[in-house]
Amino acid sequence: MIRCADIEDALLGGQALSGPEVQDHLSGCASCGELLGSESEVGGSLRASFPDAPPGALHEVRGLFEAIARNVEAERGPRAFLRSRTTRVQRLGLTAVALGAPICLAFIAPRADLFGEGPIVPLPLAIAIAAAVVSIAALSAALWPIHRRALPRSFEAGLISAALVLPILPILAAALVKVAAGSGALPAAPLPCLVEGLALTIPVGAAAWYGARALMGNAALLLSTGASLSAFAALSVICGESHPGHLLLGHAAVIWVAVAGTGLYGALRLRRT
Repeated sequence: MIRCADIEDALLGGQALSGPEVQDHLSGCASCGELLGSESEVGGSLRASFPDAPPGALHEVRGLFEAIARNVEAERGPRAFLRSRTTRVQRLGLTAVALGAPICLAFIAPRADLFGEGPIVPLPLAIAIAAAVVSIAALSAALWPIHRRALPRSFEAGLISAALVLPILPILAAALVKVAAGSGALPAAPLPCLVEGLALTIPVGAAAWYGARALMGNAALLLSTGASLSAFAALSVICGESHPGHLLLGHAAVIWVAVAGTGLYGALRLRRT
C-alpha cells in the first residue's frame, strides 16, 4: 500500500507516478492530490528539477517535508482545526462569515427603501449584492493555495480596483438626485457609519487570517479588500442616508481606509526588512 512518504520520495526522485495504487491513494488523500494536481506548481517543479539536482538537495527537501509535518502535528486548538480544513471548506466558511452580517442586517434592520415594490432591484440592494460578490472573490483570492499556479496580477489588481470604484456609484447617483431635487439639506454625521463599518471589517479579516495556512503576495491586501467590502455591503442595507457627503465619508471611506491602511502597513514592513 502506497503511503504519503512514498509519493514524496517518488516526486523528489523524479519518478513516474501512475498506476492503480497511486490513483487509489490520491483519491483518498487530499494533500497528495493537491500536490500532484495539474495546477500544482510545487509538484511540477519538483518533478522537473530533481532528476538533475545536485547531491544533497534531495535530502534537504525531504528534511523540509519532515519539518513541515512536525510543525503541523504540533499545532493544537481551534486554529489547528481550521488550518487543517481543505481550501474549499475554508472558503465556504469565510463566505458564510462575510455574508453573515449583510444578510442578517438586511432582515433585522433594513433601510426603508431596501427591497422596493417594483420588479427593478433598488440601487442600495444592487450595490450591496455587487459588494458581496466582489468581497467573496477577493477573500477567495486571498486564500489561494500557495502550491498552485499564482493568480494573474491583473486579476488581483482588478478586484482591488473594483472595490475602490464600487462605492463611488451610489455617491454619483445620490449627487444626481440631489442636484435634480435642488436640496440643500446637510448630511447626517458620517462618523458613526465609518466606525461601524471598520468594526464590521475586523471580524471578517480576523477570521480569514486566523484560519489561513499562509498569506502570500497580495493576500493581506485582498483580505482587507474583501473584509471591508463585506462591511460596506452591511452599511448599504441598513443606512438610509443618501447625501453624497455621508456616503463618501461614512461608507466609501471604510473600504479606502482599510485598503490604504493595509498597503501602508505592508510598505512599512518591507522597509524594515
